[in-house]
Amino acid sequence: MIKDRLLLVLNLCLTLSGCADINEGQLLGSWTAHSLTTDSTTYTKEVESVAINFKPDRQYHFSGTLGYQEDGNFELKDSFLLLNKKDSKMNPEILKIKRILGDTLIIEMKGQQLLTFVK
Repeated sequence: MIKDRLLLVLNLCLTLSGCADINEGQLLGSWTAHSLTTDSTTYTKEVESVAINFKPDRQYHFSGTLGYQEDGNFELKDSFLLLNKKDSKMNPEILKIKRILGDTLIIEMKGQQLLTFVK
């Protein structure tokens, strides 16, 4: 019983600390996709070519599947990541950072898909 409560409290603390006070410095560097979770199914092999690099000058480079490449600038607003694609007239893509803790970054994509990155 005590062990269960301790695990619950630890999980709650990790969840809250992973979302609170996200700063730009935590994002900087190269992140490689580890998994994509959608509809309670987690995929790992299919995302191994996905990566994003955040640079100190607020530029990013994204590499996706099938050779897709994207460059632009990023902005962090609370727990939201705004990606402004280079030479695009469209509104920025807005992603929710669900957790950033050490070398793990979890981003909520459209349709409640969770993309987990590792450094």
